[in-house]
Amino acid sequence: MEKIYHNKFFQIGLFLAILIWGLYLQINNLENKYSFNWDQETDAYKVMAMVEERKPTLIGPRVISDAGFFLGPYHYYFLLPFYLIFRGNPIAGAVAAIVVSVLNMIIVFMVSRKMFDTKTAFMASFLVANIVTVTSWNVMYASGLSVILFYLFFKLLREGKYLNWGAFLLGLSINIHASFGSLIPVLILTVILSKKKFKIKQLIFALLLLFLPFTPLILFDLRHHFLNSTKVIEFVFGQGLEQSGNPWLFLRSFWRGISFAYLPIGGKLIYILERFLSLLAILVIIWRAKTSKEKLLLILWMFLPLIILSFYKGNIPEYYYISIIAILPIFVSRLLSTTILKPIVVVFLIPTLAYLTLTNINYPTVSLADKKQIVSFLINQKTDESFNVSYDLPLGWDNGYEYLFKYYSKLPDRTPHGHLYSIVSLPTNQKGNLIYQSGVIGLIRR
Repeated sequence: MEKIYHNKFFQIGLFLAILIWGLYLQINNLENKYSFNWDQETDAYKVMAMVEERKPTLIGPRVISDAGFFLGPYHYYFLLPFYLIFRGNPIAGAVAAIVVSVLNMIIVFMVSRKMFDTKTAFMASFLVANIVTVTSWNVMYASGLSVILFYLFFKLLREGKYLNWGAFLLGLSINIHASFGSLIPVLILTVILSKKKFKIKQLIFALLLLFLPFTPLILFDLRHHFLNSTKVIEFVFGQGLEQSGNPWLFLRSFWRGISFAYLPIGGKLIYILERFLSLLAILVIIWRAKTSKEKLLLILWMFLPLIILSFYKGNIPEYYYISIIAILPIFVSRLLSTTILKPIVVVFLIPTLAYLTLTNINYPTVSLADKKQIVSFLINQKTDESFNVSYDLPLGWDNGYEYLFKYYSKLPDRTPHGHLYSIVSLPTNQKGNLIYQSGVIGLIRR
């Protein structure tokens, strides 16, 4: 069995099977898995504006709210080729998210194998493959970036390698999601603890690489009287943030966030098991680290962002801890692959997890498929050539329709001449005739 396991063709075949499994979970019934809500619609507008106006952008998504600051534009540039290929079809965002998911599986496999062994790599990539949510937004890159950064920091500490790559990738990551800023102190302490003693010139060059990805934002600030920098300063000092009223909310968000690291398939028992395995794996990996410096790096990586983010005065989301959460599948896999439970892992655990994933896929309440069907019916109906639309929907369900009207090249009439239709959540007490429905939304003719 061991000879077969170490055979290269067997390893390639097994990894391809994991990739195919992960792709199947996401691609199957894709339009019903993809929601196309506020973030996705905004991204689609921004990307298509670059295409239609042939004008590049210097800024990316906003952080926190409409009054927040901007991140770098790299998310939009990643989405750009997908929207070009699909000619503006909003499914482009979902395809981009799937490509990122495949890259995450590859990254987790490669890093796990380099840090530990092939068995750990297979298990970790399988756990990541079971994450079936398809959401296109700037957070989707954070998992893969976190795993790469962790590996680069680890090699920097142990061998003095990859300082420049680590600095540049950290700067890029901060431009993609602001929570990566909590890793700056980790990088500084890793450099101090590193086996290699760096010269001043090397440190200055690394600092320049850290700030290089900020170039578009710097140009934006120079053109707009430092608007973005002002917003960043307000954010750091908590100005304009809605106070959470709970000083321990950051711990609850982190605790909940662990359940989204892998296998987000519901059920209190499964969530408790995930959290228990994750915390146990963290403790075991720290305990078994080869040197005191490696133990310290692991402690810093796990707990320093938690401490820094505890000063955040708003309602902090779970995904702000992605730098910690993303490496949990690797640690848990390492724990499972080195225990006496290995036969149970192979014979029982993997098939069980596959079955649970297939039978517990969580579809969005209102999907892209639902929205497309409602909009398509409305623009193809012959009763009212001129129509207008209102939205009597809960918050979060009322996005995406305007973009679809534009995509289908028939916008609602904004004058009193257009007959009024309303998109409503079902069941409804709204007056009018319910003429079409898809899922939990329907179309009423007033």
